[in-house]
Amino acid sequence: MCVAGSRSARSAARVARFLSLHLDSELILAHPRAREDGRVSSERVVTAAVESEAELIVAPSSSHLRGGAWSEDLHHALERSAPCPVVVAPARLRQPWPLGGGLLCAVDGSDEALVAACVAGDLANRLGAPLTIADAAGGQPARHAARAQALVNALL
Repeated sequence: MCVAGSRSARSAARVARFLSLHLDSELILAHPRAREDGRVSSERVVTAAVESEAELIVAPSSSHLRGGAWSEDLHHALERSAPCPVVVAPARLRQPWPLGGGLLCAVDGSDEALVAACVAGDLANRLGAPLTIADAAGGQPARHAARAQALVNALL
C-alpha cells in the first residue's frame, strides 16, 4: 500500500511500484481524505492498511499534503500503530531506483531493531538483493549488528 497526497508522494509511488512489481504483489494507492479541520490522521492510513490486508506500507518522508497537512508526522505515527512494516521513501529519489547495492537495515540493539532486521532480511530474500546490517548505536555497535545478522540468518 502506498500513501499518496504529499509532495514526496511521487517518490513513495516509485518505491511502492518497484516493490509491487518485484514482489509480485498488488499495489494499492491510498489517499486518505482530510478531516473537517483539513488535516489527515494516520489512523485513516492504518484503517486502509487493515482493510486492504496490506503487507507493507510505503509512506512519503514529507508530512505535508497538498491542501492540508497530516495531524502528526506520518512515518512516526505509523511506527507506533501500523499493522505491517513501513518503508519511508525519500522526497527526492533517483529515477530509476537502483537496487544494485541492496538493502540497508540500521540496528541499535533494541527488540524493535531486531524485528526490523528480520523484515529487511525477508524483503531482501524475496527481492534477491543483498542485505547489509549496520549499527546505529554507540557503545558496542558491532555486537548489535552481529546479533541481528545471526537472527536473520537463522530465520532465512
